[in-house]
Amino acid sequence: MFRRLFGDSKSKDTRSLSRTRHTNEQNQDALRTIDHLQQSEDMMNKKLEKYDEEILDLQNKARQCLTKSHPDRPGAIRLIKRRKQLELQRDKLWQMKQNIELVNEQVQTSHFNRQVTDSLNIGQQHLKRTQKLMPTKKIEDIIDNITEQMEISNEINDLLAAPILTNDLNAIDFDLENELNILDNEILKENMIQINLPDAHTEKIQVSSTNDVDKQLAELQRLTTG
Repeated sequence: MFRRLFGDSKSKDTRSLSRTRHTNEQNQDALRTIDHLQQSEDMMNKKLEKYDEEILDLQNKARQCLTKSHPDRPGAIRLIKRRKQLELQRDKLWQMKQNIELVNEQVQTSHFNRQVTDSLNIGQQHLKRTQKLMPTKKIEDIIDNITEQMEISNEINDLLAAPILTNDLNAIDFDLENELNILDNEILKENMIQINLPDAHTEKIQVSSTNDVDKQLAELQRLTTG
C-alpha cells in the first residue's frame, strides 16, 4: 500500500515537472519565432529603403536624359523601364513585409494569450490549494472563538471599570447617614418651636418642655408620612 502511495506521489510530481518543462519549451519556441519574424521585418525594411533610393535615382537620371541639349529619349526609356521593374519588386516586397508583420502580430498575440492562460491556471491552482487549507467549518470555528474572546474581553473591561468598595467607605457612608438624620431632627424641632410660638402682642413667650417638643415632632412626622 505504501508503495502505491509513494508511487502515485512520484507520478504526480513527474507529470507536473513534465508539464512545466513543456510549457517552458513552448515559451522559448514562441520567443524564437517572434525574434526571427522581427529580423525578417528589419531586413525587408532595409531592402525597401534601398529600392526607394534606386527608384528615385533612376527617375532623376531619366529626367536628365530629357533635359540635355540633345535629349536622349531611348536612354530615358531604358531608365524608366528599369524604374518600373524596381517598383514592381518593391511592391511585392512590401506585400511580403505586410504578411510577415501580420504573422508576427498573430504569434505575439498567441504567445501573450498563452501566458495569460498559464497565469490564470497557476492562480486557480493556488486558490484551490489555499481553499483546502481553509474549510468552511474551520473558518466558522475561528469566528466563534473570536466572538467568545471579545465577549470575555468586554466582561473584563466591565469588571475593571466597576467602583471598588471598601469597609472604610461603608463606615463613612453609615456615619454620614446618621449625621443627616440628626440634622433632619434638629430642623424639625426648630420648625415645631416656631409653629407653637404665641403672639407677641397677646401673651408672653413660653418655651415648651422637651417632652412637648418630642410629642409635637412625632405628630409632625406622622402627618408628613401619613
